Amino acid sequence: MLTAAAMLFGAAWFQARRAEALVMTRTEVERERASTEQKIQQAEERIRNLERNEEALRATVRPVTATTKEPPPQPVAKPQPRPTRLNERLKHEPEMQALWLISRRAELATRYGPLLQHLKLSPDQRARFEALELRREEREFDLKAAEGVNGISAVEPAMVALRKQVTDEYNESMRGLLAETGYEQKKEFERTTWLREMVNGIMGGAVVVAREPLSADQGERLLRVMANASKQYQRGGQASSGDLDWQQIDAEARAFITDAQFAFFKTMEPPLPLGARHQAELYRVVEAAKKRESAGAR
Repeated sequence: MLTAAAMLFGAAWFQARRAEALVMTRTEVERERASTEQKIQQAEERIRNLERNEEALRATVRPVTATTKEPPPQPVAKPQPRPTRLNERLKHEPEMQALWLISRRAELATRYGPLLQHLKLSPDQRARFEALELRREEREFDLKAAEGVNGISAVEPAMVALRKQVTDEYNESMRGLLAETGYEQKKEFERTTWLREMVNGIMGGAVVVAREPLSADQGERLLRVMANASKQYQRGGQASSGDLDWQQIDAEARAFITDAQFAFFKTMEPPLPLGARHQAELYRVVEAAKKRESAGAR
């Protein structure tokens, strides 16, 4: 009896607890559902607020967009044509100036080589000589670049004074390096620069074409003869290939060069920018024809 009663009591208690658990579970579910629905409503409300804000912003922007005019297109600057002449490019292109100075450094060694050897300069003195020459040319670049800017002319007193200052400083430094005797020898050497290059071309051609090269003594004597036949040189200026008296040169050169060398000397033309006797003669003929034509037009 007791056992059966106990069993009945246990089953009744279990059912009661189960019913209670179900009630609690349903309550929690309902509570969770209500919370979720509230969160959904809040999210929907935020979305509606965002949409209203977006519409208000659009309404505000529309009138501004409608009344604001597009700025007129700016004209595109046309690229300036690149200078083609060497002098113009040297004025405006630093890269070209750097390349030109490198070439000038090599040219200085060739042009002044005989003078530097004659003066017996040390390697340090040669380096200082080269630096002074290049520094002068760099400063000349600066002065040429300044010309034409803001209406500045080369004959402006300020430009004349600056160019004189560059020349004076160069001469003073070079005189200090070479001493007075060496400085005067350099000036004399430079008066025959063009003729020296011409003689070098003649001597090189005599080796290749005539197969009878001129000796160093013959080359130096020919240089002296040609310098004395230049009117500008005789007036104290720099000898020029354009004013040489070729008849005087031929008469004097005939005394110390061979027949083969003389025949080559009279018929050849060294590869120089200014040429020699034939190109100079061509220039003289052209200039004379221009003068006659100009005189006839008047």
